Amino acid sequence: MQMSQIGQQRLISEISQQYASRPIDGAREYITNAIDAIDAAVRDGGLRRSDGLVSIVAANQTHQIRIQDNANGMTHEKLLQLPNSIGESSKYEHFDQRGEKAVGLLSFASLGYRMHIITRLDPSKPYHALRYEFDKTKGLSWEEVSINGDKEMGSFGGRFAKGTRIVLDVEKTLFNNYLTVDRIRDEVRGLYWPLLDKHWVTFHIGTDLGFGGITKMNSISPLQIRAESIFESEVPFTVKRQGKDVNCSIYAHLWLDSDGAGTGRIAVHSKGVRVYKNILDLEDKTILESPLWACRQLRGYIEEPHLALTLGRDRINTQRESNVYKGFIAKMNGTELSPN
Repeated sequence: MQMSQIGQQRLISEISQQYASRPIDGAREYITNAIDAIDAAVRDGGLRRSDGLVSIVAANQTHQIRIQDNANGMTHEKLLQLPNSIGESSKYEHFDQRGEKAVGLLSFASLGYRMHIITRLDPSKPYHALRYEFDKTKGLSWEEVSINGDKEMGSFGGRFAKGTRIVLDVEKTLFNNYLTVDRIRDEVRGLYWPLLDKHWVTFHIGTDLGFGGITKMNSISPLQIRAESIFESEVPFTVKRQGKDVNCSIYAHLWLDSDGAGTGRIAVHSKGVRVYKNILDLEDKTILESPLWACRQLRGYIEEPHLALTLGRDRINTQRESNVYKGFIAKMNGTELSPN
């Protein structure tokens, strides 16, 4: 199957621009989707929170990045609906989910030419798979792939019991320069700092060296800040939305490095995903003029889960006039977060 040429050009152009300077962000879309799948499985009772796992494997011989969750997996019908739902994500109306547009599914085109989505409901059920390909001449295409049991999973990283695995075929130079295990580990620590800090999800990462060997997986630990923890709490606030009071909250974890080199910064996250590396990047005048947030010895993160994440998660500009955003900024300038 193929998309219309106009649709392809619009989507691929948008995606390429978003991820050109940071290829890791193309893979981030699939990691974030895996986290959402785990959250859904926990809500449905199919998975305990403590068992939620996102696995990331870099395969050196094949230049594959494999991203997998151990959530519920998808039915055959749901999998086949994915190509037709691009840009119509069911996550639009769910503030507790991180992905906002299904076009993120196409971010593989910024990394290479092919992606496989492989899913399984449980060990007794078959694998179901789709293959997406992008060619600059022929455009974007997809087709269903038949995988007859565990023995045919060798090309995709081996068998798994349940969940969904994304297999990205990455261009060799991008893989070697930007998607090494060390770089991915560091990026995950920064991108999902609150989720790691609060043990909301477990991440494992490893290198597949090929030659039939066993991939050794290691847990990704939270960022370690060698400084004094001065604030770790949730701060509530109330705003009006459509004439009704809405209870919101900010979660902050801050450290004061009084002996450091003065290179600290406070990241801004929403739903556990980093939106800004530094709160000063919000470019809000009151934040920029605040001695607290401009303090170069202060490190940590702020999380406001009601802020919508735009495609690429690099801007909240569309919400600057919303009451939630204004309430967030007002609370940032209050005294509740000031260290004693």
